[in-house]
Amino acid sequence: RARKPPKKKATPPPQANSPPSQPFAGAGRGPAWGAGAATRPPSAQAGFGKHTYLMAECEAEAKADAAKGLCEFQQALAVRLTLRFEKRPKEILNAMCQAGLPAAKDQRSTVKAIMRLCHPDKCRHPDAKRAMQILSPLLA
Repeated sequence: RARKPPKKKATPPPQANSPPSQPFAGAGRGPAWGAGAATRPPSAQAGFGKHTYLMAECEAEAKADAAKGLCEFQQALAVRLTLRFEKRPKEILNAMCQAGLPAAKDQRSTVKAIMRLCHPDKCRHPDAKRAMQILSPLLA
């Protein structure tokens, strides 16, 4: 006599702290989230860290810039990340690589590739010049 296959177990619902698939609706307008963890998006709560939250904010701002027609998404993302990590220049390149922007074999080549994206002659973003000023010391 043939055996019946075992019944499949129901898949559990997604975790409450799972990362969002889309950037947050309020990102890019300054400190939109309150001081309490319950008012912040899931990625800013425990387990995801501030770095991931900043990346999501920059991506949302870059998408908005690209939608306005200021520049392409990659250019806007490079400018936004550069400005966001201005006080921490050593973290700029790591953030750029995590965001999927060009990376090369060494720091100098990577900075040059990112500077090509941010150059005011190529990028019409209003903060492109400031981004170039932040990135130029990283060439040394």
